[in-house]
Amino acid sequence: MNNGLDHKATLKDIATKVGVSVTAASLVLNNRRVRISREKRDRILQVAKQLDYRPNQVARNLAAGESRLIALIVPSIENLFFASLAKRLECECANDGYSLVVAVSEESRAKEHAVMNRLSALGVDGVFLVAARESYEAERELRKDAERVMCPVVLMDRLFSSSWCDGLAFDGYLGGRQASQRLVDAGHRRIGCVTDEADGEGLGVRTRGFVDVLQESGIGFDPALWVRGDYRFSSGYMAADRLIDMGVTAVFCGNDLMAAGFIQRVTERGLCVPADISVVGFDDVLEYYGLFRAVTSVAQDISQLAKRGWGKMREYIELLDSDDVDGCPWLENHHAELLKPHLVEHGTISDIAM
Repeated sequence: MNNGLDHKATLKDIATKVGVSVTAASLVLNNRRVRISREKRDRILQVAKQLDYRPNQVARNLAAGESRLIALIVPSIENLFFASLAKRLECECANDGYSLVVAVSEESRAKEHAVMNRLSALGVDGVFLVAARESYEAERELRKDAERVMCPVVLMDRLFSSSWCDGLAFDGYLGGRQASQRLVDAGHRRIGCVTDEADGEGLGVRTRGFVDVLQESGIGFDPALWVRGDYRFSSGYMAADRLIDMGVTAVFCGNDLMAAGFIQRVTERGLCVPADISVVGFDDVLEYYGLFRAVTSVAQDISQLAKRGWGKMREYIELLDSDDVDGCPWLENHHAELLKPHLVEHGTISDIAM
């Protein structure tokens, strides 16, 4: 039945009329499993017939699970860690015949929500998610998004204290301890840090590990020596003057880009690293890009993270294809896994007299 207008019925028309998501309507019309009532399933089929809905073949392929698309949502693609993660995940996906699409949240909960809705409508087979910082204050809303995307979701790099979704990350707390312990062992007592709140609980996990070692060593943590950064080169650069003027002999930066910015400004001030100030970064990604190669850093093996993450995702995709599962095991039988980082010495730490 056609209403006589030129308008061609769409999935959105059907979904709106029935009161379901576009993804749910698409899955029903393509005879795929979806968690809705029998009544709504029948209503979708009825409305589609009434509106004389004729699916686009490309859309049909996507809804039939043949998109072979995997999504990665990151806070920023300018961050070298996330760029490296995207590259390595792309390789892992390609090895099994999948393509990776990358979307950016810019650390915004609203943008993250919009991206997840768009990806759901696109019909991706899985979503890797590095949560936006704002989502730590809106965890319930993020969980609802993860339930609605109708495909496996695996958290990457940033996990939540209340585990609710399968995820994989490096142990940032341990990494912060490793950085702090190395500086303490080198004899430093006035140690600054350039980090950010990353987990919605005050100090981020890397900073907490750093601070705990200072407290345990009897040095104590001076909040005046903590400069908040945003993980960009510029924030490390701008933090340098304050910490230099406060007489620090060592600095822990929450990632390598901030460490590079800090070192740049130290050099401009006529000082030397590590003779005047020792520096430890986090991620160990600069050498891969040929930048500031000599930065001691807490290394996160991104290749291992990508390989293990794709392994999880592939298992869920295969499980769904087998029809041997009900519900969403990545949410219901989730497991948050922490990988161990390790300190890599590149010559930006010097021992001082105790």
